Formats: sequence, C-alpha cells, structure tokens
Amino acid sequence: MSFHLLPFDRTGLLDADAYTQAESRRAAVTLAPALTALSPARTRAAVVDATADFAARGATWTPSKALARLIEAAALGQVPCERL
Repeated sequence: MSFHLLPFDRTGLLDADAYTQAESRRAAVTLAPALTALSPARTRAAVVDATADFAARGATWTPSKALARLIEAAALGQVPCERL
C-alpha cells in the first residue's frame, strides 16, 4: 500500500506545484534503474546524484502496521469514520 502526502499552501489550498515536483521526483526514482541500464556511461560514474532519491523519500510516509490496517479498513468502509 502506498500513501502520498498532499501539500497545502498557507491559505489551505492544494499546492499543485509542490505536488507536481514531488511526483516528478518519485517518477525519476522509479525510472532511474531503467534509464541507467540504457546509458552505460552513467553506470561507470564514480559519483551518483541521489538528489531525487532523497527528495522522493521525503515526500512519502510509512504508517505503523496497526495504523495501515485502520486506514485500509476505513477506506473499505469497514469502520465508521467522520466524513468531511
């Protein structure tokens, strides 16, 4: 199960730019192995730019197993939860 955090600006609106940047970084991390395989010169590099890796990890969250079960149960309508 994957969880994504939605960033909001100071006025309470979705910060679309921040969300797009985080998703772009996440895509770059996901595609990196395939892109590296296509570029042999990159595989021999002594220094790896891991900026996207760190940024993508900072935009994700892993709940405890107990909390993940509660979130899943709520999403499936198995437990009552407050509707916004």
